[in-house]
Amino acid sequence: MGEFKEIKIGDMKFNPFSMISKEWMLLTAGNAEKCNTMT
Repeated sequence: MGEFKEIKIGDMKFNPFSMISKEWMLLTAGNAEKCNTMT
């Protein structure tokens, strides 16, 4: 598995709500021991 990079919401260059409602994407949350990817 690749490395995860934490980003601040203010650094995002897109509207995550538009992407979730109009496009397909994966969201991944977790830590070094466990993670969960959601569509």
